[in-house]
Amino acid sequence: MATSVQDLIRKYELELLNHPDVQAAVAELQGIIRNRYPDAHFDVGIGEEPLGVYITATVDVEDTDEVRDLYTDRIVELQVEERLPVYVITVRPSHRWMDDAPATVMAGTRADNH
Repeated sequence: MATSVQDLIRKYELELLNHPDVQAAVAELQGIIRNRYPDAHFDVGIGEEPLGVYITATVDVEDTDEVRDLYTDRIVELQVEERLPVYVITVRPSHRWMDDAPATVMAGTRADNH
């Protein structure tokens, strides 16, 4: 019986998340972001596209590009030179993007839900 990718992910998820090099990379990237944005919130887990460890950084900013600029060079080094499958996704808190959404968009969204 062939093993699915999902089965392999589940089998090695904890091993990958607990690998010392991965833990160090995650801590470093979180530190880079937290140094500038101390209220940032992080979730860490396994993702499949591409397979690796994903850090979701929730940061209360208008433009997430300014956060990405902090870690882009280092994450390239981690992925290319150290061959670590570590990725960062930067998002804004839901209250931020809901406050910024035009009223017509929000009205349309609400209407679509009924």
